[in-house]
Amino acid sequence: MRNHTIPQEYEPSPSEVEKYIRLWDSLDNYVNQEKALDKLFFSLCQKNDTIEDVLLKCSTLNDFYSTNIFDIHTVAKHILSIPDIDKRLKNRIDSIQYIDLAKEELPSRAKRKVKKDSIIYSTVRPNQRHYGIIKTIPQNFLVSTGFAVIDADSQLLDADFLYYVLTQATVVDKLHAIAAQSTSAYPSLRPSDIENLEIDIPTLDEQRAIASILRCIDEKIRLNAQINQNLEAWAA
Repeated sequence: MRNHTIPQEYEPSPSEVEKYIRLWDSLDNYVNQEKALDKLFFSLCQKNDTIEDVLLKCSTLNDFYSTNIFDIHTVAKHILSIPDIDKRLKNRIDSIQYIDLAKEELPSRAKRKVKKDSIIYSTVRPNQRHYGIIKTIPQNFLVSTGFAVIDADSQLLDADFLYYVLTQATVVDKLHAIAAQSTSAYPSLRPSDIENLEIDIPTLDEQRAIASILRCIDEKIRLNAQINQNLEAWAA
């Protein structure tokens, strides 16, 4: 099979989309697996508020996606212990602003550099939950100084695990309480306020296992939302 390089800005035509949908629909193993996951996640176990539901999802994802987690019950218990997990799994960075420097000036606050797995966390009104974790980086990518950039020490912390910890309701509420005491005209944090947080962490292997399951759930939610948006666009 030949490898083809697809331009970053490429947009498939409707006929190409339909072609690959038909190809996907012809692969019974993948189609039936996705249908089973849809039924599990969106009909049988819509929430993550009981150990039975979380354990069933973790076990299924572990099998379907070969995440090779051996103590799945411990991972399920950790996931269940995360407050507001269903709300937090839906939060993500939806868009990026592109600036043509030949036509526009770079915003004065666009100064912070990031790398893969950097966590960006808004320092203004933390309760609005403007945060994300960087997985792909466009060329010459910068973020505003209105965000704190957090990089995990890979010898101690899994970046995805840290992201899920920092975005749980108890941590967000604590940071917003700190921000509310600031002397600025609006609730705001200093990066050091995040740096000074104390958190309990399991072993690195446990962190990776927990994050692996949460990523699978998050990606499943994202893909289904994208499919729904595409269907709505085609029906319009």
